[in-house]
Order: sequence, then structure tokens, then C-alpha cells
Amino acid sequence: MKRYLLTILLSLWCVCAWAAGSVTVRGRVLCGGRGVEGVWVSDGEEFARTDKRGNYSLEAGADNRFVFVCVPAGYDAPVEKGVVRYFHPLPAEGKSCDFTLLRPATDAGAHPAKQKTGDPTPYVMHRRIGGRDLFAVYNVGRGATCRFRAWGAAELWDPWTGGKRPLRVAAVTDAGTEVVMPLERTDMQLILFDPSRDAEVGAESAGAGSTQRIDLGGEWDFRLEPLLDNHFGDYQWPGTDEKISACIYDAEYERLGGEARKGRGRFTFGERFMLLGAVPASVDERTVLDNLPGTASGVEAAGVRYDWQPYAFSWRWGVEGDFGHQGWHGLKAEMYDDFIRLGATERAFNGMVRKAEASGMKDYYLYTCVDAPRDGLYDAEWGGMQPVGFYVGGERREPAPQVALKQGINEIVLHYDSFGTARFALRDGAADIAPETLAEAPLRMKFRGDRALLPFDSRKTADTRARFTFTAAPGLEALEFTAFGRKPEVRADGRKCRVAEVARRSDGAVTYSAVLPRRAELPAEVSLTLTEERGYAGGAAIDGPVKLVCGVGRYTVGDWCRNDALRTYSGAAWYGRDFTLTKKPAGRVTLDLGEVVSTARVLVNGREAGLRLTPPWRFDVTGLLQEGANRIEIRVCNTTANIFLSSPTVYRGGTKAGILGPVRIEIAE
Repeated sequence: MKRYLLTILLSLWCVCAWAAGSVTVRGRVLCGGRGVEGVWVSDGEEFARTDKRGNYSLEAGADNRFVFVCVPAGYDAPVEKGVVRYFHPLPAEGKSCDFTLLRPATDAGAHPAKQKTGDPTPYVMHRRIGGRDLFAVYNVGRGATCRFRAWGAAELWDPWTGGKRPLRVAAVTDAGTEVVMPLERTDMQLILFDPSRDAEVGAESAGAGSTQRIDLGGEWDFRLEPLLDNHFGDYQWPGTDEKISACIYDAEYERLGGEARKGRGRFTFGERFMLLGAVPASVDERTVLDNLPGTASGVEAAGVRYDWQPYAFSWRWGVEGDFGHQGWHGLKAEMYDDFIRLGATERAFNGMVRKAEASGMKDYYLYTCVDAPRDGLYDAEWGGMQPVGFYVGGERREPAPQVALKQGINEIVLHYDSFGTARFALRDGAADIAPETLAEAPLRMKFRGDRALLPFDSRKTADTRARFTFTAAPGLEALEFTAFGRKPEVRADGRKCRVAEVARRSDGAVTYSAVLPRRAELPAEVSLTLTEERGYAGGAAIDGPVKLVCGVGRYTVGDWCRNDALRTYSGAAWYGRDFTLTKKPAGRVTLDLGEVVSTARVLVNGREAGLRLTPPWRFDVTGLLQEGANRIEIRVCNTTANIFLSSPTVYRGGTKAGILGPVRIEIAE
């Protein structure tokens, strides 16, 4: 198993390497001098698969240090000086890179006596200790017959508890001892043979008769136990001493009245522009100016309709869906300041690049409004691509260091005739950054917290009311959020919460607490309504996650990801359930959790029943149940995959979590 753990760790390390440019790597994967088909080769970024002759061709990142082979089932990698050679240093361009695989030994001391074609490859380790033979067998299922090259009394050892029990064997021959495997394929089955005693031959007892099953569906007591230590800012930046509990990072959004809008609102991301494009070059600027948002939904060219679409970005996290300079998950390595990003997207290993549209069209128009406090000149910042057309109030201007604005609402249109990145900002004086936001660097745009900035807003009108709705975690008692919106009102399951101001930042953001009239044991439907300030419409009205304070609640068995708050929660949770037995079980009792992601610890009536990290999620609870009232408690921990969903990045792994079930007790009668 150490070999496979080393493989996983080194692969992850390769995936995190920074890529720039590429090298074409060619070679073969061989076993016994013959090519092996269907084997994956990778540099940690790109993958290639061998053909019928074992050949592969891989476009590897020039800055990736290694190329490695994914060793398939039924093969081993050679070992040289104690190092498993499944990888090679990245070769120079034009040089081949071949891999050699080995077939595992056919007689490793234990092998299936009966095995169908296509069955999983068994893994066996053997040690001889004090004249006794100990075998570790993995990937062999319950009921399979295996012959061990050993003799004597057999015992089954429990690697979790250190317990052991006698094990009957199926047969003893001159070739060895045959055993019907007692555990599941995903169990590590430790079997010891003691030659000082004779083996007991006969079928393993399957119980005296029928099995009684008790279904434990329905609601369970449920309590979160946060575990993620964010002291160093590993999961949220800047770092804090609090352990990260259930949070809301986006919600259903509805603008009430005015320029109505519905959709999903990601917090800190606001619809600051409207985007038209890419459109044909035949669409002239005057046509666009005559069909601005609020006047028309878009333009038509050659019988095709092109509509204005919201263009959302965050002064904290950049353009929504464009995760910036970093890998596939986790926090960004840095933030870009070019928040105008046009063209089709292509995922690069450590970022996202812009390229030409498949249609070949390359003209884009951006529309926004700014509210000038006075008539006069305002400082302008331009970066990246320069617009070929720049309009203020319908009047064409040149992109200059200063822009004249009229007091009140000024409509602005930018025309770009190519894909790429750019930035444009208007200030009333020199940059004036709110000191409270400086700690967010480098994971902030330079415009974040700039009090001199004239906010962009796709709305002509201001002071619209907006509502955010989401489902909270079980046991909700209170919540805390920071908003640029005014007059917040919070309701949980229709009940009005007590809202109080906690702190106020110098850039105008206010932190609020909302306390429920009483704890919501079941997941509550929460609505948060406020007045959107100019420049902070949509998700931008909420500046960061909504933090939930939860006590003991009730929850049903199933995937955490169906709940808005638990979808991004990584940590532990306790499940509790009471039930009654009319009599104490006399036979063997098993608790079956069905499916769990990712670990489970079980207590029955306050006594430890075991800890499991892998399936099968079955626990022997014989002797732990009693007549009358009984209580089962289960502590489940998931992985960090869920918290990675909270970062504005792309996470490609699975995120199921919790007890998926079905849960039942089986009593052999």
C-alpha cells in the first residue's frame, strides 16, 4: 500500500507544478519487451494513452519536472535501489521516454483458488514472524476461496482494534490451506497461521437462522463540529483563529421592482457592466448606441439577434468564472487587475486564457453607468487593450488620462474589436484604499476598497430592493454577514430575526448579526432583503460569506451537498438516533451505514463500536445493544473537497459528503 500512497502523493505534487510552454514527449510502455495497450502517461497536467503497440505521445508542460506512468491493475513498476520507478525526469525535446512494467509474481504465498476472468487483482503481503505466517489480503471479496501456502490454526485479526478470532478453514492439502474469505473486498483481511496448532476444518457459521432488520431512516439529531484550522489562511484569506463552520457563498437572487432581475447571485460579484458580443463587424457603433440597455434588449444583424448580457465581476475575486493565476482548486495565487476579459475561454493549467471566438467575430461592447458627484474632470486609468470606441452620454471621446463628466448619471460605452484583457476605472482624486481591505493582499484587486473610485453600475436607477434566499444548515441560531446594502431584513422560515449592527468599515460596508427568535432544528429557508447601493447590485451587495451559527438540529440521511450551507462545509458532524428493542439480541448484531463519505466513528450506548475509513461501512455491535432504550451516535468527517467549492476556482473532484445510507441494524436470530 505504501507504493500506491507514494504514487498518489507524487502525482499530486506534479499537478501543482507551474506550467509554461510545452515539450513533446514520445515513448513506449513495455512489459516483457512487448507494448502494453491502454496505459495512461502524464506529466501531472496532460494525459496520453498508449496504443496497441504501447506507443504514446504527450504534450508536457516545459516546467513540469517529471513524466509518470499510471500503473494499471495486474502490473507493478520496477524497483531500483528502493525507489519505485514509475516516473522519469522530463526529457529534452525529441528524446524518447520509455517505461517498463512488471507482472507481479504468480505465487506470492496466497492466491485465489477460484477466480473468474475479469475479477479484481488481489493484493497480498506475507510476513513470517516467530514461525507463524501472517498474510494481509486486499481486493478479495467475501466468499472467495483463497489457497495460502501455509499450515496450522487460522486466526482473523482486526487491524482497527487489534482483536482476533479463530477462523475455520475450508480444506488443508499438501499445497496449502484453503480459506473462504470472511470480509468484504475493501477490507484489509489479516490472517495468521500458527503451525503449533491444527487448523479447524469446516464451514464458517452463518448464524442460526433468519436475520431481523431494523430500518433507521428518517430524522437524526445533527450537530456540526468544525475542524478546519484557518489560522494561516489555508482556506479563507486573510487567516483567522476561528475554525470554519457552515457558510453561504451564493444564493438565489431577486431584484424587487425597478430593473427586475432573477438568478443565482455569488457574493462579492456584481453586475457592473452589460456586455454585447461578440457581434459581427457590420454592427456599427451608432446602431449600438441607439439600442442601449433600458432602451432595447440588443441588436439584430443578418437575421440574428444579439442581446445585452450581465457582465459580473468582483473587486475581490475578479471576473466570475475566470479563476485567474492558479491551479484547479484552492485560493488564487494572485489577483489580476484587468477585469475586462473578452473572448472565448480556454483552461490552462495555472489559469485561464482568452482566445478568438469560434464564430470569428471579435467586436464587443460594454455598457455601464457612473454617478458623478459634480461637473468636472475625473482621473481615468486604462490598461491592457485600448478601446476603439469610447462614449460618455452618447458623445464619442478619446481614451485620455482625464474624462469630463456631468453631475449625476453618466452612461458609458466601451467598444473593443479584439479578444483579450483590459481595465478601465474612474476616480475622483488619488486612490484612497480602505485600510480594512489591505490585509486581503495579494488576493485582492488594486481597486478593492478604493474610496475614490466612481462605482460602475449597470442600473440607471438606484436604491432597488433585492432579496437573497438560501437553505441553512440544521440547528440555525444566528447568522453574520457584511453588506454594502442598507436596511437589511432577515427571516428564517418566515419568522423575522433580530438584526443588529456589529461593525462598520471605512469603505461603507457594515457587518450585521441576525438572531433567530428560536433555534430552527430543521434546515431553515432564510431570506435576506436589503437596499442595494450604487455599484453594489446583485451578489456584490453581500461582501463575503454569510456565516451561520448552529446548535443541535435534525437532519435526514443523505448527501450534504443537497443543502446550500453544507455543500461547502468541510469538517465533522455528529448524527444521533434513539430506538427501542423489546429484548436484548442474542445473536450477532451488525450496524450497516450503507455508504459514507468519508470516515465514520460509531458509539452505541456511549461505548466505542469502531472507526472506519473505507467501505464496507458495517460495524459489529454485538453485545452493545440492550433491552429497552438504545442510542447510536456516528461522527462523520468529509474531505476538503467541499470547502474548495467556496473559492472562485474550478474544482474537478467529487464532493458528496455525510451518511448516504441506507442505515439499518441487522440481528442474526
